[in-house]
Amino acid sequence: MIQTFEAKNLKDTRDFLTTVSLKEAVEFVEKNPHNRLWQLIAETALDKLNFNIAERAFVKTDDYHGI
Repeated sequence: MIQTFEAKNLKDTRDFLTTVSLKEAVEFVEKNPHNRLWQLIAETALDKLNFNIAERAFVKTDDYHGI
C-alpha cells in the first residue's frame, strides 16, 4: 500500500490560496521557495487571470513556455 503525503509548505500554500489573497500566498512562497509551490502559484494566478503574478511564477520555475 502506498500513501502520498503533502509537505507542510505545499499544504500551507494551498490553504493560503483558498483563504487569503494571492499576494499573501506569493509572499509566503518567496520566504519558502520551491518549484512545486511556484507552479501552484502560477496555475492559480492564471485561473484568476492575474497574468503579472503568473508570469513571475513561471520565470521562477524556468518554465518559459508557460509565459
